[in-house]
Amino acid sequence: MKQTSSSILNCAVFIAVLLTVCYYYQYHEIIRMRPQSVHKWRQSDCASLALNYYQHQLSFFKPHAISSTLTLILLNVYARAYHEKHGRCHSR
Repeated sequence: MKQTSSSILNCAVFIAVLLTVCYYYQYHEIIRMRPQSVHKWRQSDCASLALNYYQHQLSFFKPHAISSTLTLILLNVYARAYHEKHGRCHSR
């Protein structure tokens, strides 16, 4: 019984601290905004990941890898484009 009340108290403290930090950083105003400025790509990417978790009813605590041919091709294309634009990281 003592273990259960202690874990409930820890959970309540965690939620209180989390809500306080969210209010301090004004998340209640930020959450309604559309992606802004130079962060549009990252914000859109994160939003699409969250949407996929929701639409496919995936569990955040049971991750799995997606190994489709299209995904591998796109990753290869992005990596090549990045290296062509920025050059090699370790050039000698």
